[in-house]
Amino acid sequence: MNDPAFIHLREHGPDGLPLSNGGKTVAWAIRDGRLVYTVARCSDRDTFSRRKGRQISGGRLSTDRHGNYTFTVPGVFFPSDPPVVARGELTKAVLQDVQERRL
Repeated sequence: MNDPAFIHLREHGPDGLPLSNGGKTVAWAIRDGRLVYTVARCSDRDTFSRRKGRQISGGRLSTDRHGNYTFTVPGVFFPSDPPVVARGELTKAVLQDVQERRL
C-alpha cells in the first residue's frame, strides 16, 4: 500500500470562516487495486486538529479493524502510486462517497 492521502473537512460558520470545533479527516490509499478510505471524526466539543486527525485516520487505515470503506470501479485498476492529476480525481471520488454514505 502506498502512503495515505488526507482530506480535512470542516464546517463553516455564518461568516464563512471554518469553525474551530468538530470536523472530519479522511485517509485514503490504493490497496490491491482498490481505493480504501476511513474517516476520523472530531467531536463538536473538541478543537479540530489536522495532526490528530491524520494520526487517527492513518492508524485506522493501516488496520482492517475499524471498518475501512472500499470501492472498486468495474474494469478499472488503480495503480499503486497514481500520478498527481489522477490523485485529484481520486480525492473527488472519495469525497463523493463520504457524502453519499453520510459519514
